[in-house]
Amino acid sequence: MSMKEAGTKPDMTRERTGKGSLLVISGYSGVGKGTVIAALMKEHPEYVFSVSATTRAPRPGEVDGREYFFLSKETFASWLSEDRFLEHTTYLDRSYGTPRDYVESRRNEGRHVILDIEVEGALNVKKACPEAKLIYIIPPDAASLVQRLTGRGTETEEQIRGRLQRAVDETAVIPSYDYVVVNRIVQDTANEIHLLATGESGSRLPKEEGLSLAGQIRDDLREYLKKYDEHAIISRNVSQDKENSMIHPSYSELMTKINNGGDEKDPVVKSRYSIVMGTAKRARQMVDNGYMEQEDHARKPLSIAVEELDEGRIRILSNQEYQQMLAEKAAEKAAKTAEEPAEEAAPAETVPEQTEEVAEAEQPAEEQDA
Repeated sequence: MSMKEAGTKPDMTRERTGKGSLLVISGYSGVGKGTVIAALMKEHPEYVFSVSATTRAPRPGEVDGREYFFLSKETFASWLSEDRFLEHTTYLDRSYGTPRDYVESRRNEGRHVILDIEVEGALNVKKACPEAKLIYIIPPDAASLVQRLTGRGTETEEQIRGRLQRAVDETAVIPSYDYVVVNRIVQDTANEIHLLATGESGSRLPKEEGLSLAGQIRDDLREYLKKYDEHAIISRNVSQDKENSMIHPSYSELMTKINNGGDEKDPVVKSRYSIVMGTAKRARQMVDNGYMEQEDHARKPLSIAVEELDEGRIRILSNQEYQQMLAEKAAEKAAKTAEEPAEEAAPAETVPEQTEEVAEAEQPAEEQDA
């Protein structure tokens, strides 16, 4: 199929009047952009996904004009000189671009054209087409984004770290977008984007509130990354231990063991990330309390923490158990305060909400005295 045929083929399924919108949709990696776009297009046939041009060769099963417009490097350069791209980029000696003619022809048919591109390309589209509506999708919180990325099980921890760092960096560009949309429920998000595209309604979340939430997510992700890096340092120390060069059992094995017999719909551990952070925290606790200095340990603290978790000497609390533990501690503190002579009231202690935590282990006598 040629580009001209793909760009001008009329849609006879419904009568169309007026020009369609141009939507540029971006979001953190793992936020669910693809799922939202698929739901939007399934519900509303007037939407069409933009077809990009590329200089890379077609893969088996790919069709010119469907997945991409496959161009030679010479043709791509010619189109570029003729200003036929709304935006373009080159990566690993392969060029990609959004053809202006294709987008405009579909919009003239009354179709709403969707571009799923990264922030740099999105801003270039806005320059070339000021009426384009830029929509940035964010998760409801940092924890759900981390859980989604780690739960897929398709990437290494280092790759996940890279995606989280990119999310932190991209947050600085979100103010340049027209709308910030929170993806809590896919269909609700798709419906909201449809209303924005047609001008029937504004965003459910005012932009300033959306930017504030994005800033909070950025800060929380930085904390996740800080913990990850602390864990990585401890892990490197473990790998240098000749007698214990690998973590055993693995985090995946621990995750299966901990969740065995639990609620499949609401498992105690929803991703390996919780175990990584939990054991790293326990290892840090042993170091800070001087336990490693009191005992002649041949192994590193992270190996000991993994062993403790595997043997049940420490465990990961569910959200309900964690909240109950906080309530009990608060009650004990209140009772103790009531028994003491009245003194000037101190500010109430607040504890941030937490979904998963590692309980303190039963310490050896030496550590309790530390």
